[in-house]
Amino acid sequence: MNRVKSVFVMAFFALLTVVSIQAVIHLAAGFTLGWLGALLASAPMLLMLGFVMLGRKLPADQSRLTVVTLAMASGALLAAFDWVYKAGSIVAAGMAGLSLTAYAAYQFWYSRLDRSATRIKKGQALPEFSALNLDDRPVYSRDLLGKPALLMFYRGNWCPFCVVQVKELAAAYRELGDRTRIVLISPQPAHKTRKLAARFDVPFDFWVDPDNQVATVLGINHNQGLPAGMQALGYDSDTVLPTCIVLAADGTVLEVDETENYRNRPEPEFLTRTLEQHGL
Repeated sequence: MNRVKSVFVMAFFALLTVVSIQAVIHLAAGFTLGWLGALLASAPMLLMLGFVMLGRKLPADQSRLTVVTLAMASGALLAAFDWVYKAGSIVAAGMAGLSLTAYAAYQFWYSRLDRSATRIKKGQALPEFSALNLDDRPVYSRDLLGKPALLMFYRGNWCPFCVVQVKELAAAYRELGDRTRIVLISPQPAHKTRKLAARFDVPFDFWVDPDNQVATVLGINHNQGLPAGMQALGYDSDTVLPTCIVLAADGTVLEVDETENYRNRPEPEFLTRTLEQHGL
């Protein structure tokens, strides 16, 4: 099923791109309600993705995605109305309907993450694991003892939602001070992690999880989670389910955010709130 999802997401954005381009071409040749509807049924999602790729985060209440949903649904209805009542283009109506159907699959099927295998439990210590630092030297979960820590597992540089999450955490670092150790862990190749680390002038620890060994130990491995075709950019097909864990100084899990929708990520306040709740 994950392999099907990896193909679907690339096909989904390719479909929206093709429909948007076709709509613009037809509208440039002559305005019709049908092709306007097709444009509304495809372009908003692409614009939202572009918004995130520019380093902006979606509102926590997903209000912007609600606007996208309403715009795309309105576009599909407009194209259908033009076809049925105005003898408009069946092609425009079909493209708009297909775009909306694919969007519904993206929302309610593709975006959902299976968390049934997790081994992360509040109030318990994490299973022991090892990873590599940016000098390719082994690091261990026991190295985190002695100070509260935030572990943030992110998918990689290819994921705009992950990059935005790192960016916001870096921006909040001054407020966090040295109260806690922040460790960012990804299965992506070390040279890509070094590139990401170089973007942010903050003393975070960037760890590399070769072959998703840590993610497998913790039960947050995402088998075949990479969008199809991105292997050509040097990424492995398996990735990690986005996860944030706050640890006490003795290694006990104080709080964990295991989002069930890959677009929804905790705010930096997730860490400060947890520390304050536990008097740290």
